Amino acid sequence: MTLRVGLVGTSWWADSMYLPALASHPDGQITALCGRDPGRLADRATQWGISSTFTEWQPMLDEVDAVIIATPNDTHEPIAVAALERGLHVLCEKPLAGDLAGARRIAAAAAASSATTMTPFTYRWMPANQWVKQLIDEGYIGTPYHLNLRYHTGYGRNSTYAWRFDQELAGSGVIGDLGTHWLHLARWWFGEAVGMSAFTDTMVRREPRADGSDYVQCEDAALMTLKFANGAHGSLQVTCVGWEGDGFGQQHNAELHGSEGTLYLRCDWDKVQ
Repeated sequence: MTLRVGLVGTSWWADSMYLPALASHPDGQITALCGRDPGRLADRATQWGISSTFTEWQPMLDEVDAVIIATPNDTHEPIAVAALERGLHVLCEKPLAGDLAGARRIAAAAAASSATTMTPFTYRWMPANQWVKQLIDEGYIGTPYHLNLRYHTGYGRNSTYAWRFDQELAGSGVIGDLGTHWLHLARWWFGEAVGMSAFTDTMVRREPRADGSDYVQCEDAALMTLKFANGAHGSLQVTCVGWEGDGFGQQHNAELHGSEGTLYLRCDWDKVQ
């Protein structure tokens, strides 16, 4: 039986990550698509052969078995809770909600449902990251000493308004967008952290909203430091104002040191991993 999946969101991310994957999957199919922009919605539906489209997400829930939520951050909670209350399976992009209370409401709805739920920390499944994990588990670096992770991308160098830098809508900036991936990998590779600190800044002053109103800007650069339970230290840098001259416009770099060895990792999301 093919799982009928409804995708809420028609952004470049939905088009890059979800539509191609489901189009080629033998057990799941995007049968419904929802987006606020009618023109882009029609284009995406035509491109991927999706016959059922919606500009509001509520009626779409009647036609699917599972929902992918790839929308602006402030909309995640109501969609996720409504889908879970209907017993639908839910994959919700991070962050789950704009605050801890909202995330807990989603978690409670998931616990009360028999549905399968997931937040896609996809970097865990990248081959290079999987190989690093295997080498650590095999003892290649020995006792862990240092973990340095750098995530440089340039999507925030443009000063035009974007919802992802509006705290009311996004909740957080690069810590939520990029840093959560690094925190996930750091814990997976080196174990639990017992201490953390962070510096965050807004390097680019951004334009006001379309209606002219001002807003609290989210951070576009952050540096986090960790102390792990095993005694190791970690430094995690994330920025969206760092230009990288490659095809995808971003770089992942990792350095892992221990008593027995050192690992270096580089991924440019284009040609190198």
